[in-house]
Amino acid sequence: MSGILVRGGRAALAAVAACSLGLLAAPVAEAGAPVAAGHTAGHASARASDPASVKASDPVGGPLLKGGRVVVDLPAGVPRPPKITAKAYVVADADTGEVLATKAPHKRLRPASTLKTLTALTLQPKLAPQTVYTASADDANIEGSKAGMVPGGTYTVEQMFQALFLASGNDAAHGLATLNGGVAQTVAEMNALADHLQALDTHAVSPEGLDEDGQVSSAYDLALFGRAALANPAIMGYAQTVSTPFPGKMVKKGKRRPTFELWSHQKYVLNYDGALGIKNGWTTLARNTIIAAAERGGRTVIVTLLGAAQGWQEAVQLSDWYFRHGAAAHAVGELVEPGAPAVEAAAPSVAPTLAPAPAPAPAARAQVTGSGSGWLGTVLGVLAVLWATVAGLRLRVLYRRRQRRRRLAQQRVVGPPRRPAPTSAPGPRPARDVAGPRLPVR
Repeated sequence: MSGILVRGGRAALAAVAACSLGLLAAPVAEAGAPVAAGHTAGHASARASDPASVKASDPVGGPLLKGGRVVVDLPAGVPRPPKITAKAYVVADADTGEVLATKAPHKRLRPASTLKTLTALTLQPKLAPQTVYTASADDANIEGSKAGMVPGGTYTVEQMFQALFLASGNDAAHGLATLNGGVAQTVAEMNALADHLQALDTHAVSPEGLDEDGQVSSAYDLALFGRAALANPAIMGYAQTVSTPFPGKMVKKGKRRPTFELWSHQKYVLNYDGALGIKNGWTTLARNTIIAAAERGGRTVIVTLLGAAQGWQEAVQLSDWYFRHGAAAHAVGELVEPGAPAVEAAAPSVAPTLAPAPAPAPAARAQVTGSGSGWLGTVLGVLAVLWATVAGLRLRVLYRRRQRRRRLAQQRVVGPPRRPAPTSAPGPRPARDVAGPRLPVR
């Protein structure tokens, strides 16, 4: 009976574990099933630009841009992209928009400071370069990387954009957002612009790209941001700047305000031949992220990475692969144009202009753990499974404790074994000589 109970308990625990895995995998299935085919696919019939091949369930950019495997379409003899540590990446031709290699392009991950590219795309067309802003304590005390803005110090919009790209200054991002009407309004405009660009995996929570709950993007969306930035000469000017003087602390009237040199933190720009920019990032949770672009021989590549152990070095490896073999590779998807519907069933997106305009209402955004209202049921299901698991373990402990008590009770009834009786009575003990040793008689 005990063996049956133990085996039954193990079977129940296995069933509970299976249910747990099923429930936890449900949100992933909602976001899009993984690619079932191999790592290569035909390029002629799978292009997102082919209306016959686009379905309502396909991701933005084409049906092959889903799942977590590396997807390429290469002729015989063309090597695959190098193996890197990034959780997701995209290699695309900036001129044609063709995606030539990708891994988990729509996986929603933390973007870190690459999100500042979306901040710049949102604010640069609206804020005049010579507009002067007075920094606050909130700007100076913000967490993370800072350019060195001081409370009460005055800075032009141009200087804050330089600080945004060279030093990845969170103080500059916060100051620009404040000048735009506040963080909330700026974030709403960022999300509206992301919708307009069809960066539907992106949900901005702050203009700095810090590890805020719910702040996510994807390698595909970062490629859309990078392509839009390449079309903005002012932003590319900031992204390619290596160093620039930046105002220091305020001084008394009549004295000259000191400056210090801001140097670019973008090692891809500093080390890669033909690099154009655009923005790197790093946080504890996001790891290394980057939007990189380079031009050689009249061809321009966009490389985006998320969750990489080495950011700019891995971007260099993928850039080298593009310039050596990209011309022979077939497209597996495309970077869609702004405002154009990806599929017929897609909801209409907000289409703000890039000129100054009233802030549009924030659009509904994609969430990290799936879409729709099924998240509550998933959470309750997981909690129920955890409760059942704990209850099953508790019953098993109680069963073993009861078995141990039964064994102890049986031992007390029988009692401890008695010592065997001696076979014969012991003889008389020899008399003890208390007088000590006797002396010999002479």
